[in-house]
Amino acid sequence: MTGGEARVDARNDRREGPSRDGRTALGRLSRRASFVLVAGAAGAASSIVLTLSTGFAQSLPARFPWLLLALPVLGALSVGLYRLLRLPAALTTEGVVDELRAGRRVPGSLTVGILGGSCLTLLGGGSVGMEAGALQMGASTGSVLGRAFKEGKVEVRDRLADSVETVPVDDAAEHIAGLVKN
Repeated sequence: MTGGEARVDARNDRREGPSRDGRTALGRLSRRASFVLVAGAAGAASSIVLTLSTGFAQSLPARFPWLLLALPVLGALSVGLYRLLRLPAALTTEGVVDELRAGRRVPGSLTVGILGGSCLTLLGGGSVGMEAGALQMGASTGSVLGRAFKEGKVEVRDRLADSVETVPVDDAAEHIAGLVKN
């Protein structure tokens, strides 16, 4: 453990207080369990809204074929929406994952941008990958809720993927159990 990590651990211990009787640890566990439940429900709800709204938007060009002529205007509206929300135009799913891995928060406005941009694309007859949009909206929603639940900066470290390559297959289950325990 480096000196910086020790200082961070000491700050976290002071903030959370002593856990001699386990109440502080139980409080932390219940807060995080609540966060997981609320973030999961909110992520699912945003995916449902995305599915329903894009399904509706996709059905409109079939009823109103002239909407296809509005494609340039719809594209400009989509770019304008991202600028209004102050989102980077090149924010991709890979970029969102990189932000999360670096421990940075994803903007809350990304949910609105993905929902609006997807609908505008479909109105013009374009194609949208729903899985990527749902992932980005879930990351955005979880990031906003993390602030509400006072979840600090999360260090994402894929210990399992980094270390499993060096473990013989026969010892893998024991190795994974050790990682989970730590």
